[in-house]
Amino acid sequence: MADTRPTPVSPSRAIALCIRLLVAPEQLAGEEKKDDELRKSLEPPSEERHRAHVVRKAFFSSLRLVVVSAMVGFAAAQVMGYLGRCAPTSTVAWLQIAGASVLLWGTLFIRGWEI
Repeated sequence: MADTRPTPVSPSRAIALCIRLLVAPEQLAGEEKKDDELRKSLEPPSEERHRAHVVRKAFFSSLRLVVVSAMVGFAAAQVMGYLGRCAPTSTVAWLQIAGASVLLWGTLFIRGWEI
């Protein structure tokens, strides 16, 4: 059975790879070869964790994503208040839609298939 563990990468590297996938997918062949070499040096996979651990990890990961997103939104509102500006209703609605979309996409993109 194939080793399906993700290769450890930084968030900025993951974003760069996703952008490269969307913009220039043919360049990923070299990246795949580098990843194969890196995966050869990884330790063999240990026993599969119980599904409860996977769900628990996904829960706390998405909770962290929600809390960070809420803090960014709160900070943006504080900056707008400090500048004496009030967001129009349409801007608030679009920001809510964008925030919910980012949270949903992040949760499904990172943890969706494991759960």
